[in-house]
Amino acid sequence: MPVGELTRQLGDWEPANGSFKESLSAGRVEAASTLPVAPKQAGTIVWANGIRQDVPLISADEALAQLRAAGMGDCSGCAALKLTAARLTTMTVKTTRGPATAPAWEYTIDGTTVRLARVAVDPSAVVRVAPPPWDADDPPEGLAIESATTTTASSE
Repeated sequence: MPVGELTRQLGDWEPANGSFKESLSAGRVEAASTLPVAPKQAGTIVWANGIRQDVPLISADEALAQLRAAGMGDCSGCAALKLTAARLTTMTVKTTRGPATAPAWEYTIDGTTVRLARVAVDPSAVVRVAPPPWDADDPPEGLAIESATTTTASSE
């Protein structure tokens, strides 16, 4: 199960491209040309401890749709970023089992040296864990704090 962002910015925005960051945050990205499908149907996630898991891959278009859907905020005045190419590569992601190297699409953006990487793993491969229903009169078992110590001392 991934923890955190599935999209990564590679490089820094040039001063002339100040609004590009807001466009990305809002999910205002679009393909300037036809993007590729995965060159193979499956890829492999590799955890730091060496455990490997084969997973189905999605196309660059599907990953782009996920990137758009993850956008937050209003940037209706911002121009959409134009993605000019995509290639299948890998990126490190945080998971509930620790860091892992996962298949990812790397996109080039028109007008900047910044690139974007987005995980290329099909969502069907992600195991979702649903927490048990909460009952304050009968909470689930787990780790509990046995004691705690605090202080009012401050260095300020």
